[in-house]
Amino acid sequence: MNIRACDPDCRTPAFAVFDGTRLRHWQLLQAGRAGHVERVFPDIEAIIGAWRPRLLVIESQYLPSGAEAARRFQAVSRLVEARGMIAAIFAVSNIDHRLVAPFAWQSSLGGAALGRDQLKRRSILKASEIAGARIEDHNVADSINIGYWFVTAQRFGRKVSECVRRADRRAGSAPSAAAGPGVGRSTKLVSMRRGR
Repeated sequence: MNIRACDPDCRTPAFAVFDGTRLRHWQLLQAGRAGHVERVFPDIEAIIGAWRPRLLVIESQYLPSGAEAARRFQAVSRLVEARGMIAAIFAVSNIDHRLVAPFAWQSSLGGAALGRDQLKRRSILKASEIAGARIEDHNVADSINIGYWFVTAQRFGRKVSECVRRADRRAGSAPSAAAGPGVGRSTKLVSMRRGR
């Protein structure tokens, strides 16, 4: 499946295109210092036209609890606004989207406990490895890692579902309730929530 992953930064939103687990393209857009995401709408529409993704995978935002929430409220609000505008452009093109919690995909880098700077460095290193080229921008790196996390999680979920179906067929029974929640169609939701 051709998916488009996005790190929805206000000034420099970044995108990565995956065909299955293969990274096909990445791009950093420049919204300007004021962070007017609407300036890059034509670029986003061009990306949709060129790559025809079937799904947008975009990072969700969160507010930490306590006093830190008040300090970060304005920045997070702007990110949510940018994410909403980007998702709307895809929705107008009849492309669905999935939200990925930061903790979910960041767990593949070692988790948020590493601290912001260490996470950025690891994100760049892993994205460079996935791309087979030097990635220098952390937003591009994050979009690549978000997409890669999503496609590998989906691939694993499908394999689990296939194994359960094969076992059920061999046993001559209906789909197994013993397989537990998240097997089959709902695997996508479970794998998306794994990092929460």
